[in-house]
Amino acid sequence: MAFIRGEAGAYRVLAEIEAGASIPAVNLAELATLVTNTGESEESVRRVISDMQLDVIPFDEELAYQAGLLVSLTRSRGLSLGDRACLATAMHHKLRILTGDRAWQGLPFDVEIEFFR
Repeated sequence: MAFIRGEAGAYRVLAEIEAGASIPAVNLAELATLVTNTGESEESVRRVISDMQLDVIPFDEELAYQAGLLVSLTRSRGLSLGDRACLATAMHHKLRILTGDRAWQGLPFDVEIEFFR
């Protein structure tokens, strides 16, 4: 989302996208919402996201439970459902997370979190 918004650190996100980034399906929905809210047509939304060539990771029942159960452990940090979906997916698939949100710093989970700003 930082890349689409042109936020600080967007160049770092672009480098990850070009290297072959993954995104949970729930977070893809957030990305599609962001692009749609700029006034783009469905065709344009799909093209913009498709051009990023992201590997979309399915979000199944088990991941839904994991994301939901994380709420009590992340509430004080203000992590959203999308954040918890990302975290649950990364933990389950042993993936690294790239985020610009410093609220994730020091989370007590066995997952690598890298900050792009």
